[in-house]
Order: sequence, then C-alpha cells, then structure tokens
Amino acid sequence: MRSYAHYYLFPRYIHEAYALYTNSGWERTVTKLIVEALYTLNNKEEDVKLSIAGKVTPITGKRVFEVGVADGHYFNFMDEDEVKKLLNLVESGLSSSLDFLVMVRYYYFRGKRKIPLRFDKFYLRVLSQSNVTYLLYHVFSGLGRVTPGIFSQILYNHVIKRLSSLKGPPGVVFKRVR
Repeated sequence: MRSYAHYYLFPRYIHEAYALYTNSGWERTVTKLIVEALYTLNNKEEDVKLSIAGKVTPITGKRVFEVGVADGHYFNFMDEDEVKKLLNLVESGLSSSLDFLVMVRYYYFRGKRKIPLRFDKFYLRVLSQSNVTYLLYHVFSGLGRVTPGIFSQILYNHVIKRLSSLKGPPGVVFKRVR
C-alpha cells in the first residue's frame, strides 16, 4: 500500500490548477525541480508589506514558507532526508503524484514583540502525466495573501531558472487550467 508522498484525505475539490507543458521525457526533471523549489522555499523568511485591520497604511512584516510532504494521514517537515526520498521516488517512476502541505506564516513586530497573523494554508498535489506536470491546489484557510497562482509562479520561475542551466532544456509553457 502506497503512503509516502500521498495524503489519504486529499480533498476531491480543486480550487485552482496550473500546468507546466514540456517536451516528452522531461516530466520527471520538471517534477524534481519542483521538489527542489519547495525545499528551497521551506523556512524562507522575507520582508513583505502587510495590510492589517485597524492600521491605516500597510506595515512591513515577515512572510515564512513551511512545506510538509505527505505520509499517509500525516505530513513530515521537508528536510534533506525527505527531499532525497522524494527524488528517489520520482526517479524510480513509482509515483505520478506527490502531495504537500504548504503553510505561509505572517507576522510583524510591535516593539520587540512578534505578532502573528493568520496563515495561508493549502494542499498541493504535483501530478505528472505524459508531457504535462499539474499543480493542483485545495485552499483550506487564510486570507490569500499568497494565492495558489502566486505560489505557482514562484515554482515556475525556479523551474525555468534551473532548466536554463541544463544542456538542451525543453520549452516550458505555464498555464492556468482551472
């Protein structure tokens, strides 16, 4: 029974879906680069402008991405060991889909106190079929400061940047499909 990188309770309803179309034979490479991008984003902290209820102007705060990989009914924090397991799974061709939990945390400082804001949380399924890699999203909470579209664009930019360094990279077309 398959459980690693598969979330048993992944919702049937998909809020948004994006596709990366490539030349035949590049699907595994694109999937590996998406895994790499998720790992690179994991625990990445960056300054952002945040609008907060009760505040007249946007304030500077922090945004932190956290990514977990599915393991049956649970999610494991995406560290180096998890990435190695995922890359081996993709390379072996035993799985055409990988499930992730993505949380985007926000906070700002009031004096020295860290004030947390509502997180954005969504499930992400990376599904590879023939010459297409789909990014399927189910959003389950948050205000949508980072939407699935924005997150997909971040992943796409990483994939394009890495593909350009490979010999004979394929053309990749990025498109919203739902």
